[in-house]
Amino acid sequence: MNSKQADMLSFPSLILQLGQVIDHLELLAEKPDALLEWGTETGELFEDEAERLNDLSAQIAAAHRTITPSPLLAGKDDARLKLVAGSN
Repeated sequence: MNSKQADMLSFPSLILQLGQVIDHLELLAEKPDALLEWGTETGELFEDEAERLNDLSAQIAAAHRTITPSPLLAGKDDARLKLVAGSN
């Protein structure tokens, strides 16, 4: 994929498409014997894709985490905080 193609794929559009794909797959799964017809390979594929989404979710969560000071260090001077945090 080149840069121009990547620019054409907006994040909101991709999120909408992802939801639509999942909605459609759920509708297909409601048909009699659909899950049996899909086979174990399809289940494995879904597990792989779910893992990729979980990894992205974890990366987003990590990016938004803030470091909160330990209650054990409350009121300590800066020198001790640096020592505990491993800073020089």
